[in-house]
Amino acid sequence: MVDFVVVAVTGRCNLACRYCYGLGNVRNQGDMSWETAAKILNYLKKQTNNECHPVVVQFTGGEPLLNFALIEKMIKASREENLPIIFQIQTNATLLTPQIVTQLKEWKIGIGVSLDGIPSVNDAMRPSRDGSPSTLQVVRGIELLKEEGLYVNITTVLTRESLAQLDKLIDMAYYLGNVKGISFNVMRPIGGAGNIPVLSEQEVARKVKSAVRRAQMHKDLTGHRLNFKFVERVKKYGKKIECACFRGRAIFVDTGGRVYPCPSLAGQEKFLMGNIEEESFHAKQYSSVCPYLHQCRMLDRIAG
Repeated sequence: MVDFVVVAVTGRCNLACRYCYGLGNVRNQGDMSWETAAKILNYLKKQTNNECHPVVVQFTGGEPLLNFALIEKMIKASREENLPIIFQIQTNATLLTPQIVTQLKEWKIGIGVSLDGIPSVNDAMRPSRDGSPSTLQVVRGIELLKEEGLYVNITTVLTRESLAQLDKLIDMAYYLGNVKGISFNVMRPIGGAGNIPVLSEQEVARKVKSAVRRAQMHKDLTGHRLNFKFVERVKKYGKKIECACFRGRAIFVDTGGRVYPCPSLAGQEKFLMGNIEEESFHAKQYSSVCPYLHQCRMLDRIAG
């Protein structure tokens, strides 16, 4: 049974990240249709039939808020069917409005915000389409969430630039006041990241461990704990050689309904599992090795 489904509701984005994983994937540039979204819900309904175990559905993109109408329709339809789905959204937060935040609060949806560091780092790595800085809008979005009493998890892509200022990102997370956790994703050499130097495990380990110590310092001063997702994962599941995607427990559905083990493999025909709109579709297990396994499991090894 699939536990985790990542749904790309749109391929459009208002930012121009230097390492954009979707760059060059021309098949994932538009918006997902309701017909495709309805097929996802139908698939999940079959998956959860007579099961109490919930499925996590994470909306992503592009920037998912650019197709907020579809997100709203999917959530309402799933609630009408009383499907056991836990919804999450991974957003850059720049398009949040008071109205959208109120809706997210009403839905009790988990919120992840992409932020690569302090303004000088984030603006360099994640600028707006016109090249202008984006961090101020991100912070405004996080503050809107805080005003509604909503906490967020930050997701940071680890590059040389973000690693160099990682301690300062921890300071910023505490300053924002409503950041409860942080996830680190070691940059994978795909899409726009193909020409960016790959990080060594030694430099990642050194900076990440320093960031964990920095967070401990803040906890000692404030009493507030910042949860590191890779540490929590290893404590709960232990170190894993492979990820849930290659055990048939997770899938990624692109805007056209094409299904892959995870977002990093989208557009690679070798890993195409089928289309969610096919009645015969089912999650497959792969025996082949993910080409990005080294980066994906790096933090598990560091935590151990």
